[in-house]
Amino acid sequence: MKRFFKTAWIILCIALISVYIISSLSTFIPPSRFSYISLLSIGFPYILPAFILCCIINLFTVRKLGYIMLIVLPTGYFNTVNTFALRKEIPWQSHKDAATLRIMTWNVQGFINYLHRNKSTPAYRTARFEMLETIHAYDPDIICFQEYVNIENAKRRIPVKRQLDSLGYKYFFCSNDKIKSLTKNPAAL
Repeated sequence: MKRFFKTAWIILCIALISVYIISSLSTFIPPSRFSYISLLSIGFPYILPAFILCCIINLFTVRKLGYIMLIVLPTGYFNTVNTFALRKEIPWQSHKDAATLRIMTWNVQGFINYLHRNKSTPAYRTARFEMLETIHAYDPDIICFQEYVNIENAKRRIPVKRQLDSLGYKYFFCSNDKIKSLTKNPAAL
């Protein structure tokens, strides 16, 4: 019975080694060649602790397998650095060169389209104005907004486009993507 459990443990560890190696190499294998590699790369944060635990257990039980696992462990370096954000942080530079293209992407939630408010009241300083100040501070060349809603010709709402124009962003493109049902006329395809 002891031999059965030892054999099952070795088979499990060999399977874990192969899954760990494939998930570690997912950084270098394009999903177009092997689509299931993306599942292993998503599972890497769970595979890594299991691999380290099995490696520690094997160092006390099946030493040869533990040493093999220690040799294989560095193959996950790039995935570990990318998964857990262990890279050296690049400090923010507010000054940008003429050759630099700065892109900002932000889910603005419709710029939290508040009603007109009196500028003298403290409530005037809303989330929208803080968002616009942040955009102005980062000074991006291209801005990509998700959930962007601009309400023009509204009596009680402030249009966002006018405020973005005042920051210097006069050119824009808004996609009006809609999902249409194909049940009405499938022959129109």
